[in-house]
Amino acid sequence: MSSRRVKKITRELDYTATYSSGTGLLTVTTATHYLTSTNKVRLYFADAPQELNNVTATVTSSTTFTIPLTAIEATRVQAVGKVVIDFYGPSQTGVQEAFTIPRGQGSGNLVIQSYVTGTGGATYTLELSLDAVHWITAVATVTHSGTSGDTAFITVDPAWAYARINPSAIGAATQLTILLSV
Repeated sequence: MSSRRVKKITRELDYTATYSSGTGLLTVTTATHYLTSTNKVRLYFADAPQELNNVTATVTSSTTFTIPLTAIEATRVQAVGKVVIDFYGPSQTGVQEAFTIPRGQGSGNLVIQSYVTGTGGATYTLELSLDAVHWITAVATVTHSGTSGDTAFITVDPAWAYARINPSAIGAATQLTILLSV
């Protein structure tokens, strides 16, 4: 039996940022991010190999959050880049961005696992496609209870090329995380 690696499905949003040395805060502006204060994010910079990993965001609006930085960290930050968020947040419903399904090596189905953190629960359907244009909807429906750590999985034939989730509900105090065997 061969072991597989696991990939966490992430959302990437373009950002612009400004740093205030007076407050020590980096103010980050994105498209709607669905974050709540104390969520962790990663920042990748457009023109540099550095990144800020696992930093705590303090939400100021649906498109803006701040991150406290040390003076040394502030010298590494760029005004544009990508914010990487590795979960789906409260009230984030509707069709989400597609992700590719890796081609299987060997036999067996691909596993898509999901779990919730928080107490609000979540429900989503899985959609599949060969061309990322024509989607087979509601291939599977997953409902997570309001218990933090509730986990479920779906098996998918590795012949499919693309998948996406379509959450119909994510609770106000919930994060939905999607993992994929690769």
